[in-house]
Amino acid sequence: MLALAELSNATIYTIDIDDPDDKDQNPKALQDLARLTAGEAYRAKSLDELPGIWRKIAGGIRDQYTIGYIPTNRTHDGTFRNVKVIAVGKDGKALRVRARKGYIAPSSSQ
Repeated sequence: MLALAELSNATIYTIDIDDPDDKDQNPKALQDLARLTAGEAYRAKSLDELPGIWRKIAGGIRDQYTIGYIPTNRTHDGTFRNVKVIAVGKDGKALRVRARKGYIAPSSSQ
């Protein structure tokens, strides 16, 4: 799942609903998935918390921007390329940026 998410352009938000009887819970897997795609992971202790989490996710989606990037390295080698995004406000202060750590370059076989 992580490899597919990394290849996609999707931002994934996850919600783990705490269930003490579920022995297969793996909140770290959901956190890793969200972090990899520059999304956010939430953990709800009860179903009553879901509407508040949904509002946070909707607000985060509404506040997103999309930027374009054209790499200078045109090699199609399928390697991971690091990208760092920095944003500064009009006042010169750093803005909070949630972005992927990079992307996988296309491979020559694609």
